[in-house]
Amino acid sequence: MNKNYQHIVETLDKLNPGELVALMNVITTRLQTHVGVPEDERMDEPGDTSRRYLPRLAQMIVWGVVVPMEDTLYVRDVPLQPALLLDASRVAYQGETLTLNEWAKQVTGWKSVNVYEWVIIKRNGRTLDEVRRAYMSENGIE
Repeated sequence: MNKNYQHIVETLDKLNPGELVALMNVITTRLQTHVGVPEDERMDEPGDTSRRYLPRLAQMIVWGVVVPMEDTLYVRDVPLQPALLLDASRVAYQGETLTLNEWAKQVTGWKSVNVYEWVIIKRNGRTLDEVRRAYMSENGIE
């Protein structure tokens, strides 16, 4: 690693998740300015809530709020058809490995399912979205 960046990397390791997100927004804005992206074509500016991308399941695993190979999930209103979370995209259900979405669609019979709104973690009785938003709130992540 370039010695000029070593101090930056060491500083990054000291930031909490909220500070990292804020820094990412500053860097994004500076890069867009530097490469000459017109203001009306820029990605969301810091503080712009018109388009918000929430962290996905992989990030929730990193945070430790869901645990692969330990957490059992079920779809709201269908608690008798649980699945074991295998990783950020797959579950084990009745001896099969399915994507989280395939499993949720299969047990509900729906064409699509917002798994963050409908899938519940058995050990705490909260949806993936509730757990995600709680973690973000507790850690200052916007």
